[in-house]
Amino acid sequence: VDTQISTFVQQPDGEERWVFRNSTFVHTHDVRALALAAAQGGYLVSGGVSGQLVVAPLRLAAVASQDVGSVPKRNHVRHLSALSPFLQSASIAQGSRLLLCQRDEQLELWYLQRPKDSLGELVMPEAQHVLKVSLDGAKEGRHIASSAIAPDGLHFAASDDGGTRVFSANIEDLEVRRVRGLPAEVAKTPARVLHFCSTRLLAVAPQGGSKLLLVDVERQAISARFAEHSAPVCLLASQGEWLASADVEGNVHIFSLDSLQHRARVPVGRSSMSRPTALCFDADKQRLIVALSTHTLIIFDIEAQALATDVPSLVPIPRKLVPPHARVCGVVVPPGTRDKLLLWGHSFLAKVDLAKASGDASAEAPKAKRRKSGGGGAGTDASEADGAWATYEGFEHIVSLCGLEESQWGSPLLPPAGAGKKRRSSGAGAKRAMVLTMEVSPGAIERSLPQAFERKKFEGAT
Repeated sequence: VDTQISTFVQQPDGEERWVFRNSTFVHTHDVRALALAAAQGGYLVSGGVSGQLVVAPLRLAAVASQDVGSVPKRNHVRHLSALSPFLQSASIAQGSRLLLCQRDEQLELWYLQRPKDSLGELVMPEAQHVLKVSLDGAKEGRHIASSAIAPDGLHFAASDDGGTRVFSANIEDLEVRRVRGLPAEVAKTPARVLHFCSTRLLAVAPQGGSKLLLVDVERQAISARFAEHSAPVCLLASQGEWLASADVEGNVHIFSLDSLQHRARVPVGRSSMSRPTALCFDADKQRLIVALSTHTLIIFDIEAQALATDVPSLVPIPRKLVPPHARVCGVVVPPGTRDKLLLWGHSFLAKVDLAKASGDASAEAPKAKRRKSGGGGAGTDASEADGAWATYEGFEHIVSLCGLEESQWGSPLLPPAGAGKKRRSSGAGAKRAMVLTMEVSPGAIERSLPQAFERKKFEGAT
């Protein structure tokens, strides 16, 4: 087993022989899985130890031999992110400045300390590792499938194949206790996605079935069951009185958390080529933003129960802005702003001003902005000189992005040169709203993998 993928071609003769044609080397670590797709002339999908998927046209795999990193663009070889938006994730409890990081078989709790005064200037707070928590299934090698933390940080939840667990946390005493007495419908059911709608209300989307459960973690009781979906729910978002959910078939619904009733169905359409990949409510709680796998944003007016009319309701992401195979993992409306969105994936971060956006997908994408690296710069330049869209370079392996409330975090801070990647601030609009990105460093990913396979090269013997 190594990084080599060999192609054999059947000869059109009477013997039906299979003849070696060529080899490709597009992986850095051992290849463990191969799949063939017949669509559009045939594609070869390969993956392995590194977690990265590589998609290449089958006809090219049969005739080209390339070294890692040297595949020309004309070959249309796609290297997909090794990170999963479901298995590698992080969430934040703004009320207690806690970060919950989901990692394979365990959870990690981090505390973001208060900003410190250094030579008369406030500097970005350090992240302090507080606790590690594992479920019972970790002993059997079960990976955590979903997790969430309450806004006040007093409760968090996690799920694996063995079921769903809720914990209470006391960070001052470094104490975590499992909440007993959850209904069996929740405790014994693996959850595809978990989301805290408030400090006590937890939304649970089971892996099997299409129901959506609302659980009161303080009363250990189910407050509501929503049955509007026809397929398992895979995305959840909430703000104020609203809860939005999307299922694997592409249906999106909105529910009222006050009346615990269904509010509206978002007309995203049902297509085999398009699925929701991210949900977000705007700062005024009157719109829902849906990001589709076809790189289109849908803006829905909740009160009118119709597509928005004060801004473009369908906003295509410029084709040159985000790679066509990249997934929009999240959409964030920074607090204190309106009509401005941040879109992020594992390898990109972009901004759009809905008031200036158009419905033309072929519009020329702006040049990327670079992080400033000296003079106490503010990281990314958020200038709007390029119009509706702006991109930011220097971000990679993003697992979460969150808008920060000034009431909880104070005034915006400018990170010093060389600030660590666990915390960053980015301006968004004239009010310089704050956001926090959580990224996995390339070094951490490299350390988690076995040593890369090294192909020996031998010189001709004399």
